[in-house]
Amino acid sequence: MASFLQAIDLGLRATLFTKFGDILSLADVNTGVVYYPKDIALKKIAEKREASSRTKSRLEFINCWRKTTAPDWSRMRSSVARRGINIVNTASGTLTGTTIKAIPAKLEYDVWYWSRDKDKLNLITERYLFWQQNDPNIALTYNDVYPLNFDLHFGEIVDESTEIQMHDIGTYYVIKAPVILDGWIFTTPTTSNTIQSIWLEIFDKDDLTASQYDEIVDSDSSEYDSELHDSLVLVTKTITE
Repeated sequence: MASFLQAIDLGLRATLFTKFGDILSLADVNTGVVYYPKDIALKKIAEKREASSRTKSRLEFINCWRKTTAPDWSRMRSSVARRGINIVNTASGTLTGTTIKAIPAKLEYDVWYWSRDKDKLNLITERYLFWQQNDPNIALTYNDVYPLNFDLHFGEIVDESTEIQMHDIGTYYVIKAPVILDGWIFTTPTTSNTIQSIWLEIFDKDDLTASQYDEIVDSDSSEYDSELHDSLVLVTKTITE
């Protein structure tokens, strides 16, 4: 059974790829955005790109890691936190009602952007700052019935480039730009064994001229879970102009 926390982690990973991947010329989320702490991110991205001659020589990628998960006391008095969510399951052909309990939580992620080109990180910084003006959020839909809109908040951008490592593997630059998510943690209803579906949407104020949907399944990862694959499908919207 897949956790909601993992679904949120994957959703943020897809959001980062959609929002910033074009600046770093990232072609694929699995070799462009890794879910690991900074200390081992270089090793993990090298392992993922080993089989790809197109990307293995480029030191441009994004990595993220959820560093804190805490109850959000400011939302504990909401109706969802007190009573849960009433949903109807129609998958079996009969109407079955159930209540899902929910706890509001603050999820804080550290996100690092790596590049050999300092100005690419300047472009990411600018887009990150403007992103705050566009009502940033991640929208998931539970059981195709209940929309879950998670607001995103931002913090201070920090330069974490390391001069010592630059002499070992060449010049590169790193910035950290945190993301704080107002999330909800849900229990799985007893009347259903799996999460039927979760959809991810990226919201921008700019008009879209075209859209394309790609399935995100990190089948090369050692953490790949076939049960998760069967029960959880995340899609990301790639904006093309």
